[in-house]
Amino acid sequence: MHLFDFSAIDEEQLAFSDKINYLLFTKIFYFWGDFLEERQEQTSQPYGLVSLVGAGPGDPELLTLKAYKRLQTAEVVLYDRLVSDEIIAYIPSMRSDFM
Repeated sequence: MHLFDFSAIDEEQLAFSDKINYLLFTKIFYFWGDFLEERQEQTSQPYGLVSLVGAGPGDPELLTLKAYKRLQTAEVVLYDRLVSDEIIAYIPSMRSDFM
């Protein structure tokens, strides 16, 4: 699992980091969308799974069971500064890599 930590950016960089995050997520979304669409055309079986998990107000007890399971089994987790440390703690640390 790769864990990209966008929360470790100082206050002066937040506006710039928001733009970078938007561009990064957009690029990843469209790249994988095109890749998976091509892959789907070549095979009759589905390939890959993307889950968007909202952290809500930040209380980890308010996550759904499905959201918790997706965090536990994800290969890649992207998050920004709005995700609380308590929710980040639900991601297995032995499978995480910080950027």
